[in-house]
Parts: sequence; structure tokens; C-alpha cells
Amino acid sequence: MKLMLTREEMLARRRLAGGFEPLRTDCTVEETAGTDINAMLELQLRCRYLELLDTADPALLAPEDVAADTAVTSYADGGSMLTPPAACRRVLAVWLEGWEREAEVLPAAEQKRAVRLQRNPFTASTAHAPMAVALPDGQVAAWPASGKCRRVMAICDDGPDIYKIDERALGLLCESQYNPTL
Repeated sequence: MKLMLTREEMLARRRLAGGFEPLRTDCTVEETAGTDINAMLELQLRCRYLELLDTADPALLAPEDVAADTAVTSYADGGSMLTPPAACRRVLAVWLEGWEREAEVLPAAEQKRAVRLQRNPFTASTAHAPMAVALPDGQVAAWPASGKCRRVMAICDDGPDIYKIDERALGLLCESQYNPTL
């Protein structure tokens, strides 16, 4: 199930998972070490969340259609350049008008190969077999060209106050022994 949690709701779940909640009311403990646990946990959550948005299986996230906010211009060898909104972390799939199916977005490492394929009439993309590749600057190149998007499925970050994820990803965000590779 897809969830949309506020920063406060996510912090409460992280505090519970880390053993910081519920507070005991039958005793009093005071410590003045100066550590702001909430600030530390919020930073940890934000880093984990951004890493998930960039690398996790899309089934663990909440992809959304950003076609209405995606600009389309022409690109090399009969293609289209798609510029998704600034909040977009990665584009998963595109479907342009005139295409007969959706194209999964290939990684940026495939850009040179994709352009080479378009230069050969026997390997060039068609409406039956479209192709899309991520570019290093966050844009997407897609073939064959079209002036409009039907669908652009992407993973977006709405800022530090909103967490959009699948319920199954909560464990990845909240586990206390998580060790990110940033």
C-alpha cells in the first residue's frame, strides 16, 4: 500500500523503531549530553529516503505521472528531449503520443549505444519499439520523436516534509542498523 507521511509521522515511526518511544512514565531520567536525537534521526531519515528514491526498486516507492509538467523538445537523430520537473529524481518509463507502447528508460550509460541504433534504419526505434535513455543532466532522450507526452512515470521528491513510499519500504527507512553508501 502506498503511503504519504509527513516529516513528523515519519520521525515518530523512526523513534519507535529505534527504541526511543514509547516513553516510560513510571520513572524519570535526565541527561544533558546536548544531543538532539530528533535532528539526528531526521537527517538520517532524509539521507535514507533520497538514497531509496535514487536506487530502490520502484515497487517500493510511489511513482507518479509527471507528463503534464514535462517539456518536450527535439533531439538528435529524430528523437525527443524530455525535461521532467525539478522535483523528479529519476524517470522510469515514458510513453509519447503516436507510440504504441511504453518505453522503459535505460540508464545514462546506454546513451551512445542508443544514438548509434537510431542512425541505422534497420535498428532505429519505431512506434512499435520505442526507446528512451536517461541523460546525465536528468533529462531523457526518446525515439521516435513526438511533440507530446502521454505518460511519464517518475520518482519525485516533494521536499523534506513529505515521504511517499510503499509500506514495504518503511523497514528500510526505519531500521536502526542501516548503513548508507553515500
